[in-house]
Amino acid sequence: MKPIKLIAPATTSNLGPGFDALGMALSLHLELQASARGEGIKIVLPEQEGGWGPQVQQMIEQTIEAWQTKTGIRVRGLHFEFRGRIPLARGLGSSAAYRLGVLAAVNRLTGSPLSDSRLLELGARLENHTDNAAPCMVGGLTVSGFDRSRVRVVKCEVSDRFKFIALIPDRAVSTDEARSLLPAQVPREDAVFNLQRALWLWEGLAHDRPELLCRAFEDRLHQPRRERLVPFMPAAIEAAEEAGAYGAFLSGSGSTMIAVAEPARAEAVAKAMLAALEAREESGAVTILSADNQGLRFIEE
Repeated sequence: MKPIKLIAPATTSNLGPGFDALGMALSLHLELQASARGEGIKIVLPEQEGGWGPQVQQMIEQTIEAWQTKTGIRVRGLHFEFRGRIPLARGLGSSAAYRLGVLAAVNRLTGSPLSDSRLLELGARLENHTDNAAPCMVGGLTVSGFDRSRVRVVKCEVSDRFKFIALIPDRAVSTDEARSLLPAQVPREDAVFNLQRALWLWEGLAHDRPELLCRAFEDRLHQPRRERLVPFMPAAIEAAEEAGAYGAFLSGSGSTMIAVAEPARAEAVAKAMLAALEAREESGAVTILSADNQGLRFIEE
């Protein structure tokens, strides 16, 4: 079989109030060319900052082993070459993109023994949650969760009238450390607060109603507790809103912050957020993205 190519999008999860439920694919991509040849597994990664290469390689090997265990098929030789870059440990779904990309590639190279829904289920189990895996696979804005043995996903496409300004600090954040800061129980009023805003947010983005997004990204469940890991978060949110954004939130467990704005205000929001970061003696970059409504896809040549 000739080599195959695919792209997997970066994702943002939570979007403020939708903890472990909401996710969205973004126009930032990881590219993979894969072939079945030779013996063993060869992996060529993009240049990884901060020495993440060994961890990514191990994650890929574990993902392949999980697919082989699930299908009962052993693959003698695999060659993967990745291009593009989704920043690692920044809350942009890099692990979901690598895992789903590898699962989809191995599956296609072996005659597609697993359906897309089964690939999503396997990838989400490896991730331990669905909120990045689901939008990576199907694109758009998603609400997802485990429903017994399957992953249940509702998807809607997001209008290009919404721009997503990603402030990506050089500071990395460990997902495990960020989760360790969260309590086992939360007050009822905080749960209700988040539920209300998550529904406003969904309606605003899913049905192109920007007037509903004001204060819809507020959160009481996770962001206040993670501020110690991203101390610039309140300043970045305030700067984004003052520059005209509808709102801003911590992407996943961080450290990336994402603001939502109309196209005409995106550049001003980007400059304001970067200035807020640098004012606190932190470094990073900012990029203006759109929603990716397609999700993981093969490139046919």
